[in-house]
Amino acid sequence: MESLLNSELLLAFNTATAKNQRRNFSWNEHANWERIREQSRRGPVALESLPHAIGVPAVITGSGPSLDSCIERMKDFRGSIFCGASQACVLDANGIVPAYVVALDQHEIVAEQIRGLEWSRTVLITHVGIDPKVLDAWPGQVRYWLLPTAEEYDQDRVALAYPWLRSRFSSRGCTPNAAFQIAVRLGYKPVYHAGVDYAFTGGKLRCTLYRRIGYGRYEAQEAPDVEEEGLPRDDEGNYTTTEMLVYRHWLGVLENECGSKLRPFSEYGEGDDGSRV
Repeated sequence: MESLLNSELLLAFNTATAKNQRRNFSWNEHANWERIREQSRRGPVALESLPHAIGVPAVITGSGPSLDSCIERMKDFRGSIFCGASQACVLDANGIVPAYVVALDQHEIVAEQIRGLEWSRTVLITHVGIDPKVLDAWPGQVRYWLLPTAEEYDQDRVALAYPWLRSRFSSRGCTPNAAFQIAVRLGYKPVYHAGVDYAFTGGKLRCTLYRRIGYGRYEAQEAPDVEEEGLPRDDEGNYTTTEMLVYRHWLGVLENECGSKLRPFSEYGEGDDGSRV
């Protein structure tokens, strides 16, 4: 996989991502400032104010095809679930309530993905540059971190504007990578993944999605087959994209930095020697 990536490709990808982020960040940060200030007067708003869970397992969800094979076992998971907004309806349709929803993308669609969920104990974890509509759509608890967008980003200005927040870290490309960092910071171990494939595993474009059609009612939308023409393959031979290869590259960097591995959910319930526990 690494042979498909080089420094020029990574630089080009990071530059394009930073340019896209800068379109919205400054405006959103100004728009959210008053709201977050008021929230800070009523109670804790910082990521680091969340309770630590030393030795408690966690699972991070992604929208990859393998999420479908994990859903049933996740219903009995004895730990905390971190999901992205894209998987919120998938979990809700299957009767699974996560401990945390991590919102990263600055798109209005994120607001629609979480609107109407009755998860009173679930905490939304996001950054100060999120679209204000996302915060409008979430009635429950919220915790924030500072997300730098690029080297030229005025970090000192944002830190001064939000003195209640001390955690600052990059997403490293995608929501699961951000969720992994958060889980490790909170002390969760081991950390598993369900649907964080970075590839079109099983030849499918994504996991099964669910469309809300009424109160507590969903309609399943089966994932289409992926069109393979021109796509690279990862180390396991699965078709993927350059974007997902970059995300997986940064996950490897994070694993080294955090001293923790993101393990497949299929390993949940097994000892280090592979025996059942």
